[in-house]
Amino acid sequence: MLKDDELDELARAVAALDDKDAGRLEGAVLELRHRRRAEAEAAHTAKLLALSDEDAFLAAMAEFNFLGRPSAGLKTLRDAGFVRGKGLKALYRAGWNDALNRYPNDGDAEYKQARDNAIESVLMLERV
Repeated sequence: MLKDDELDELARAVAALDDKDAGRLEGAVLELRHRRRAEAEAAHTAKLLALSDEDAFLAAMAEFNFLGRPSAGLKTLRDAGFVRGKGLKALYRAGWNDALNRYPNDGDAEYKQARDNAIESVLMLERV
């Protein structure tokens, strides 16, 4: 945190900028803040994805119960990799259809492997 005299000096320097440089400064500050938020969000998501299912559930419950924020709890579950609704249907369809298209007459092992590969590719798309 800046001391008062440092803040005054910075304010004078910013006030002395012409309109073009002031606009560039504002854009640079917004970009840095946006990047910082994106990096923090990516780190948070990586942390949630590394949790066990039980720990991810407990983190979501903390959002639901203790903080009183149901939407934040649902976001925690989604960010931790839990899927439901459209995402779950997409996983099922992708796994089933892709495996049947690739291995219509082959053995069970090939089907399961193709299904699992297709499901993982859908999961990766949802995480991006």
